[in-house]
Amino acid sequence: MVFARPPPDHLNPQSIKRFRHLSILLPDHVGGRIKGDLEAQNYDVKILPDGGWVELSKRIKVCCICDYIQDAILLVDVGGRLFINMNDAPGNARLRLIRSIAREFRHSYLLRASGSLDMINLFDADGNRIAPKLPPMGRWLALFAQRVGAKSVIPFSSFHRYQREDSAWANAYRWPLDAYQEGFEEIGRVHPCVRLD
Repeated sequence: MVFARPPPDHLNPQSIKRFRHLSILLPDHVGGRIKGDLEAQNYDVKILPDGGWVELSKRIKVCCICDYIQDAILLVDVGGRLFINMNDAPGNARLRLIRSIAREFRHSYLLRASGSLDMINLFDADGNRIAPKLPPMGRWLALFAQRVGAKSVIPFSSFHRYQREDSAWANAYRWPLDAYQEGFEEIGRVHPCVRLD
């Protein structure tokens, strides 16, 4: 695949070739850059309406919610259970709308990227690394789930390992698996979906 300019974030020109025979669903982003680039390569692209439900099968429908920084949230209704995929969306993206939708479901699950060690490669004026202050992961996830109205949490894109020589130092700051369970009891009414014991 050839792009006229560098491909956008999270779009690998090599791996997307595997989807050439499928319809690709995209958020309704301003400018439609990804849509235009893919259509120029003869991909079948469909734009999901912002905030509207689209039925994919008898049991599955999706709702894509765009945000102000050109990311998106994907809500998936699977047989009356709501999955709120906020993997790459900012923490304050359209929360009122998401909460209003989540209230309609008895079972709702937040899928949220956690455990990524972004923005911790910091140094003081003398060149010494500043050790990051990391939040209690379970409590952080439970609070976020409460903000969006989800009743359960599935850690998503959360168990990163750093292998390159210039980033392997960050492995010392990774959360242990049991950290994903700690803190839920403090919040109440939000539960981890996976037991790690």
